[in-house]
Amino acid sequence: MRYVGALQNPPRENYILAGESDLSGRGLLSEVPTFSRRRWVKSFGNDWTWKQAAEPLDDPTGQIDTVSLDGIAAASPSLAFGNALSELRPDRQIGLIPCARGGSQMVEWSRDLSRSTLYGSMIARAKDAALSGPIKGVVWYQGKNDTDDATRASTWAAGCTQLIAGLRADLGVNVPVVIVVIDDLVGVPGLPYVSTVQAQQRSMSGSGITLVESNGQPMKPDDARHLATAGLVAIGEFCATAMAGMLA
Repeated sequence: MRYVGALQNPPRENYILAGESDLSGRGLLSEVPTFSRRRWVKSFGNDWTWKQAAEPLDDPTGQIDTVSLDGIAAASPSLAFGNALSELRPDRQIGLIPCARGGSQMVEWSRDLSRSTLYGSMIARAKDAALSGPIKGVVWYQGKNDTDDATRASTWAAGCTQLIAGLRADLGVNVPVVIVVIDDLVGVPGLPYVSTVQAQQRSMSGSGITLVESNGQPMKPDDARHLATAGLVAIGEFCATAMAGMLA
């Protein structure tokens, strides 16, 4: 396998990272490991500038589109995803475009190209980032905030199908999508439709869609709703393997 260490300016390919809090990140920053390929991973920050990727990738400093502002973003799956994908695709720089917002529901991602919406801001950021290299894929990690309502839970797949179709149409690219299936949320009260959302997510199929399971990953000891840093890192690595399997 040939590595980019010998290349001065490897081409960049870019990935959208969107969804809710586990993708924005709630893990402890002190537990983020050292990533051997971080040098080749860049992020298109909330200030719309490229920089060396570092956690929290969804850093709100200098945020331009405040619709996706997440003031408590912390360790996430994102840098682990970029690092692992760089290992699998070593002749490229990996560009990451964080677009998640903690607490967001699927309905809030409905197709609306205004930059005052989560969807519109995501598309605008992706198009600007694409000036540096093509959009090659999307990681979608969302659904926990739809587990408290029967209607939102039972229509999750329809909303996600519309989201993916809109993304592909608006970006003009048939991007592959990795969907993370939410965990069981054991110990979190008031969420009666967890299994409904999980079933909706597992029903997603079609060309260019791969599922990654999150059950079994360690949770934060003081927060049953969010994965610990180690779990988020594992999810990021699983997503990278899934994404690489769909790329040419």
